[in-house]
Amino acid sequence: MKTRGLFAICTVALGLILPFGCKGGALKLTIDGSDKTFEPSSGILFASTKTFSEPDGKGGFKQGKASAHSLYLTNFLPKADVKNLQEKTAPAAQGNVRVDMSFIGKEGTEAGGAGPTAPLVVATYSAKAEKFQKVESIGITVIVDGKPKEYSFDSAKTEGSVKITSADGDTVAGEIDLRDGKNAIAGSFKTKLQKP
Repeated sequence: MKTRGLFAICTVALGLILPFGCKGGALKLTIDGSDKTFEPSSGILFASTKTFSEPDGKGGFKQGKASAHSLYLTNFLPKADVKNLQEKTAPAAQGNVRVDMSFIGKEGTEAGGAGPTAPLVVATYSAKAEKFQKVESIGITVIVDGKPKEYSFDSAKTEGSVKITSADGDTVAGEIDLRDGKNAIAGSFKTKLQKP
Protein backbone atom coordinates (compact mmCIF):
# COMPACT_ATOMS: atom_id res chain seq x y z
CA MET A 1 0.00 0.00 0.00
CA LYS A 2 1.33 3.45 -0.85
CA THR A 3 1.88 5.84 2.01
CA ARG A 4 1.23 9.36 0.79
CA GLY A 5 4.46 11.38 0.90
CA LEU A 6 6.17 8.82 3.06
CA PHE A 7 8.01 5.59 2.64
CA ALA A 8 8.93 3.08 5.30
CA ILE A 9 12.68 2.65 5.64
CA CYS A 10 12.74 0.27 8.55
CA THR A 11 10.41 -2.07 10.36
CA VAL A 12 11.54 -3.26 13.77
CA ALA A 13 9.63 -6.42 14.57
CA LEU A 14 8.97 -6.99 18.23
CA GLY A 15 8.32 -10.68 17.84
CA LEU A 16 4.92 -10.71 19.49
CA ILE A 17 2.75 -13.60 18.38
CA LEU A 18 -0.52 -13.73 20.23
CA PRO A 19 -2.76 -16.69 19.46
CA PHE A 20 -6.26 -16.00 20.62
CA GLY A 21 -9.63 -17.64 20.77
CA CYS A 22 -13.14 -16.68 21.91
CA LYS A 23 -15.83 -15.94 19.37
CA GLY A 24 -17.71 -12.68 19.68
CA GLY A 25 -19.55 -10.64 17.08
CA ALA A 26 -19.91 -11.14 13.35
CA LEU A 27 -18.66 -9.41 10.24
CA LYS A 28 -20.43 -9.07 6.91
CA LEU A 29 -18.02 -9.55 4.02
CA THR A 30 -18.90 -8.41 0.50
CA ILE A 31 -16.64 -10.04 -2.10
CA ASP A 32 -17.20 -11.03 -5.72
CA GLY A 33 -20.57 -9.30 -5.56
CA SER A 34 -21.94 -11.56 -2.83
CA ASP A 35 -22.31 -11.28 0.92
CA LYS A 36 -20.88 -13.67 3.48
CA THR A 37 -21.22 -13.74 7.26
CA PHE A 38 -17.89 -14.27 9.00
CA GLU A 39 -17.63 -15.03 12.72
CA PRO A 40 -13.99 -14.76 13.87
CA SER A 41 -13.03 -17.47 16.34
CA SER A 42 -9.25 -17.16 16.48
CA GLY A 43 -6.36 -15.12 15.19
CA ILE A 44 -2.96 -13.59 15.77
CA LEU A 45 -1.75 -10.07 16.52
CA PHE A 46 1.69 -8.84 15.43
CA ALA A 47 3.28 -5.64 16.72
CA SER A 48 6.19 -3.66 15.32
CA THR A 49 7.59 -0.15 15.15
CA LYS A 50 8.02 1.51 11.77
CA THR A 51 10.47 4.27 10.95
CA PHE A 52 9.47 6.71 8.20
CA SER A 53 11.47 9.23 6.23
CA GLU A 54 10.39 12.22 4.12
CA PRO A 55 12.11 15.26 2.58
CA ASP A 56 12.67 18.09 5.04
CA GLY A 57 12.60 20.85 2.40
CA LYS A 58 16.27 21.62 2.95
CA GLY A 59 17.78 18.93 0.78
CA GLY A 60 17.80 16.37 3.57
CA PHE A 61 15.36 14.03 5.22
CA LYS A 62 13.53 13.98 8.49
CA GLN A 63 12.58 10.76 10.21
CA GLY A 64 9.70 9.71 12.39
CA LYS A 65 8.36 6.54 13.90
CA ALA A 66 5.01 5.05 14.75
CA SER A 67 3.61 1.87 16.21
CA ALA A 68 2.27 -0.65 13.72
CA HIS A 69 -0.06 -3.59 14.34
CA SER A 70 -1.28 -6.37 12.08
CA LEU A 71 -4.41 -8.17 13.21
CA TYR A 72 -5.49 -11.45 11.61
CA LEU A 73 -9.04 -12.66 12.31
CA THR A 74 -9.87 -16.22 11.28
CA ASN A 75 -12.54 -18.89 11.66
CA PHE A 76 -9.90 -21.61 11.98
CA LEU A 77 -7.07 -22.24 14.42
CA PRO A 78 -3.99 -20.66 12.84
CA LYS A 79 -0.64 -22.37 13.04
CA ALA A 80 1.91 -20.70 15.28
CA ASP A 81 3.97 -20.01 12.17
CA VAL A 82 4.76 -16.36 11.48
CA LYS A 83 5.95 -16.93 7.92
CA ASN A 84 2.85 -18.98 7.11
CA LEU A 85 0.52 -16.18 8.21
CA GLN A 86 2.54 -13.39 6.65
CA GLU A 87 2.32 -15.18 3.31
CA LYS A 88 -1.46 -15.13 3.72
CA THR A 89 -1.87 -18.89 3.56
CA ALA A 90 -4.52 -20.90 5.39
CA PRO A 91 -5.46 -24.56 5.80
CA ALA A 92 -7.18 -25.63 2.57
CA ALA A 93 -10.54 -26.44 4.15
CA GLN A 94 -13.65 -25.26 2.35
CA GLY A 95 -15.08 -22.13 3.96
CA ASN A 96 -11.97 -21.08 5.86
CA VAL A 97 -11.71 -17.29 5.97
CA ARG A 98 -9.08 -14.87 7.13
CA VAL A 99 -9.38 -11.08 7.38
CA ASP A 100 -6.11 -9.22 7.86
CA MET A 101 -5.76 -5.58 8.79
CA SER A 102 -2.74 -3.41 9.46
CA PHE A 103 -2.76 -0.16 11.41
CA ILE A 104 -0.33 2.73 11.87
CA GLY A 105 -0.58 4.49 15.23
CA LYS A 106 0.14 8.05 16.24
CA GLU A 107 3.40 9.70 15.28
CA GLY A 108 6.12 9.12 17.87
CA THR A 109 4.58 5.98 19.36
CA GLU A 110 6.20 2.55 19.63
CA ALA A 111 4.46 -0.80 19.72
CA GLY A 112 6.54 -2.11 22.61
CA GLY A 113 5.19 0.06 25.38
CA ALA A 114 5.34 -1.09 28.99
CA GLY A 115 3.18 -4.21 28.58
CA PRO A 116 4.31 -7.51 27.10
CA THR A 117 1.37 -7.78 24.70
CA ALA A 118 1.64 -4.32 23.09
CA PRO A 119 -2.14 -4.02 22.68
CA LEU A 120 -3.72 -1.85 20.07
CA VAL A 121 -4.59 1.64 21.24
CA VAL A 122 -8.31 2.26 21.70
CA ALA A 123 -8.95 4.70 18.87
CA THR A 124 -10.46 5.09 15.42
CA TYR A 125 -8.17 4.30 12.50
CA SER A 126 -9.26 5.95 9.24
CA ALA A 127 -8.65 4.60 5.75
CA LYS A 128 -8.30 8.19 4.53
CA ALA A 129 -5.75 9.38 7.10
CA GLU A 130 -2.73 11.00 5.48
CA LYS A 131 0.10 9.43 7.47
CA PHE A 132 -0.71 8.22 10.97
CA GLN A 133 -3.65 6.85 12.95
CA LYS A 134 -4.69 5.03 9.82
CA VAL A 135 -5.77 1.71 8.35
CA GLU A 136 -2.73 0.87 6.24
CA SER A 137 -4.08 -2.20 4.45
CA ILE A 138 -6.99 -4.63 4.47
CA GLY A 139 -7.39 -8.01 2.84
CA ILE A 140 -9.61 -11.08 2.80
CA THR A 141 -8.56 -14.66 2.04
CA VAL A 142 -11.21 -17.32 1.40
CA ILE A 143 -10.65 -21.01 0.68
CA VAL A 144 -12.67 -22.06 -2.35
CA ASP A 145 -12.36 -25.56 -3.84
CA GLY A 146 -9.25 -26.18 -1.78
CA LYS A 147 -7.44 -23.06 -2.99
CA PRO A 148 -7.06 -19.58 -1.45
CA LYS A 149 -8.73 -16.64 -3.17
CA GLU A 150 -7.30 -13.31 -2.04
CA TYR A 151 -9.04 -9.96 -2.13
CA SER A 152 -7.00 -6.84 -1.37
CA PHE A 153 -8.77 -3.54 -0.89
CA ASP A 154 -7.67 -0.75 -3.24
CA SER A 155 -6.00 1.71 -0.87
CA ALA A 156 -6.73 4.66 -3.17
CA LYS A 157 -10.46 3.91 -3.11
CA THR A 158 -10.93 2.55 0.39
CA GLU A 159 -13.24 4.55 2.64
CA GLY A 160 -14.37 4.10 6.22
CA SER A 161 -12.58 3.16 9.40
CA VAL A 162 -11.82 0.58 12.05
CA LYS A 163 -12.73 1.57 15.59
CA ILE A 164 -10.90 -0.36 18.31
CA THR A 165 -13.31 -0.21 21.24
CA SER A 166 -11.36 -2.32 23.74
CA ALA A 167 -7.71 -3.37 23.92
CA ASP A 168 -6.61 -4.03 27.48
CA GLY A 169 -3.99 -6.70 26.85
CA ASP A 170 -6.46 -9.53 27.50
CA THR A 171 -9.08 -8.85 24.84
CA VAL A 172 -9.43 -6.82 21.67
CA ALA A 173 -12.75 -5.67 20.29
CA GLY A 174 -13.77 -3.36 17.53
CA GLU A 175 -16.13 -2.19 14.84
CA ILE A 176 -15.27 -2.31 11.15
CA ASP A 177 -16.80 -0.31 8.30
CA LEU A 178 -14.54 -0.43 5.23
CA ARG A 179 -15.31 -0.47 1.50
CA ASP A 180 -13.49 0.17 -1.77
CA GLY A 181 -16.35 -0.01 -4.25
CA LYS A 182 -15.89 -3.73 -4.94
CA ASN A 183 -15.25 -5.24 -1.51
CA ALA A 184 -16.56 -4.37 1.93
CA ILE A 185 -16.34 -5.40 5.57
CA ALA A 186 -18.85 -4.28 8.19
CA GLY A 187 -19.70 -5.40 11.70
CA SER A 188 -18.12 -5.98 15.08
CA PHE A 189 -15.77 -8.46 16.70
CA LYS A 190 -14.47 -9.32 20.15
CA THR A 191 -11.63 -11.71 20.85
CA LYS A 192 -9.78 -12.83 23.94
CA LEU A 193 -6.01 -12.58 23.72
CA GLN A 194 -3.94 -15.44 25.12
CA LYS A 195 -0.44 -14.79 26.42
CA PRO A 196 2.27 -16.33 24.20
